Amino acid sequence: MSEHSYPQSAIIADFGRGAAGLCVTAGPILFIPVTTTAAAIMGFMAFLFIIFLIRTAGHYRMIVQLSEDQISATGWSKKTIEWRELTHLQLRYFAVKKDRSQGWMQLIIKDRLTTLRFDSTVWVSTG
Repeated sequence: MSEHSYPQSAIIADFGRGAAGLCVTAGPILFIPVTTTAAAIMGFMAFLFIIFLIRTAGHYRMIVQLSEDQISATGWSKKTIEWRELTHLQLRYFAVKKDRSQGWMQLIIKDRLTTLRFDSTVWVSTG
């Protein structure tokens, strides 16, 4: 069995981006008089950054275990997929540049009831 997790450097960078975005969007609402429309737009954007921070915290907690029989991810909850019950496997590539030289991948694994999604940065071995 092998264990994998998101690298700490990626998690710290995501927490930094989320915190900076939250400060930029929520800060003016709290400390500067703004119009109702501006407050609504910035409040919605702050909400999106809060969702991003919660997702990042989930990545921080996540441990992926691979064995010959199954793959499981433990974080906020534990999800397990038996390899013999696999119904869907998809690997997506998201390019950052036009020439597709940089980007990241997302792996989607499903069985009848469970879906697991992993970014390509998860494959740092922890044990």
